[in-house]
Amino acid sequence: MGNQYYIEPLQERFDKKWKIDLVHSYNGTPCHTWIASCNKEGRGRIWVNGRLITAPKVKWFIVHGIWPVEEVCHYCNNPNCVNIEHFYVGSHKENMQQSFNEGRMPLGELRFSACLSEEQVREIRRDTRSRRKLALIYGVAQGTIQRIKTGLTWKHIG
Repeated sequence: MGNQYYIEPLQERFDKKWKIDLVHSYNGTPCHTWIASCNKEGRGRIWVNGRLITAPKVKWFIVHGIWPVEEVCHYCNNPNCVNIEHFYVGSHKENMQQSFNEGRMPLGELRFSACLSEEQVREIRRDTRSRRKLALIYGVAQGTIQRIKTGLTWKHIG
């Protein structure tokens, strides 16, 4: 019996990891800012059953009793907010569209994963050589060249 220890319920652990934000708000209600561990995008995270899960998903579970099937999106655009009144569940596409519509999504060479410059994209679109040849020249996959030429990517470049 001496080896027993107390396992703190999820709600209690969660509630120790946020504070009311006096600066950020949405629709007249303050953000609840996560003050514990965050991932590289600034979203809070907490261990649940041996898995590190984002704080908004955990908050959704605590309030609704089910894990969200889709993404927990923020009306307030504050990635470390855990105020349930600022959440809605939506698809990844809906979340990205909201981010794009509000000007929060970097485009082109401003994206951290961009391998090409906007000028290189213009050159690729003008170039008539094969996708294979262009992929070798620019050091990218043939599929990348195809998506650039068909306008699936780099849509903002004329």
